[in-house]
Amino acid sequence: MQYIDFKGDRFSQLMLGTVQLGLNYGVANELGKPTIEMANDLLLASVQEGINVLDTARTYGNSEQVIGDFEKDHHSRSFHIITKFHIPSDLYIDSNACWTKALDSVRSSLQYLQVPSVAGCILHSGIEDSMDDVLTFLPNILSRLKLEGLIKFGGVSLYHPGDFPKLMQHPEIEWVQLPFNIFDQRAFRDIDSNEMLKNRMIVARSVFLQGLFFLSDDQLSGPFSIAGDLIRKLRKLSEKYQISIAEITFKYVAEHPLIDAVVVGVDNVKQLRMNIELLNRPALPSDLTREIQENFSEVDPWIITPGLWPQKQT
Repeated sequence: MQYIDFKGDRFSQLMLGTVQLGLNYGVANELGKPTIEMANDLLLASVQEGINVLDTARTYGNSEQVIGDFEKDHHSRSFHIITKFHIPSDLYIDSNACWTKALDSVRSSLQYLQVPSVAGCILHSGIEDSMDDVLTFLPNILSRLKLEGLIKFGGVSLYHPGDFPKLMQHPEIEWVQLPFNIFDQRAFRDIDSNEMLKNRMIVARSVFLQGLFFLSDDQLSGPFSIAGDLIRKLRKLSEKYQISIAEITFKYVAEHPLIDAVVVGVDNVKQLRMNIELLNRPALPSDLTREIQENFSEVDPWIITPGLWPQKQT
């Protein structure tokens, strides 16, 4: 496992997303939410494989409780926990209400996780949230949470990658999670150097676009038929370079010079170990990277916005 030094701690470059532990999640997930035994096996395998960061949220069903029970039962604090809170947009005009909402959410997270504090807590922004409005109150909330001793650092989980440059003027936002994959390359269009990202951890999510890249032609029907041509282009690149779609999509993100770490959700231990193997694979050929950028630089927003997709029943 590779690690990144940040704020005096070491974080695994591969971080485990845990929405699957609490919800039936992902368009390609045919297994549903795992049992407690399966979830515990997954968390234990993560420890054994060197993963030391879990990404969770209050909105991920009972994910936080599963994590907290695991840590307690195993008498271990093996993970840096990154959790999230959300503030409804109708509260934005009242900074005190925003603070109360955030504080209540964080305290609830700590209760379920059974810890006095977490490494990080980030705002979970939504599809209709205005980042300009969020930035009028978020830096102060993050500073107060740190002063309360509840978090070590704070940040934001972006929904719209185009909002990313707006964060650069706010040093309180230290941890940024954003969607980034071979179909969604919007985040860094206005960021041209590592210097702009100094003292921040940049974590990519949606690497596999909820499994969209792996759908068969039969599954690319109905609303998902719009992605058919792109998926077929991806398959041709895979055949041309004799590299699997999983490796192409994962390594393109993990190797990006402005990405520090990747958060990936998995359904079972086998998938977990597959992702670790992908992380350790050789770099992609430069010609393949160039073709990815040429073929997928402009993609229909519906395809790269899971919030617009039909939702699975949980």
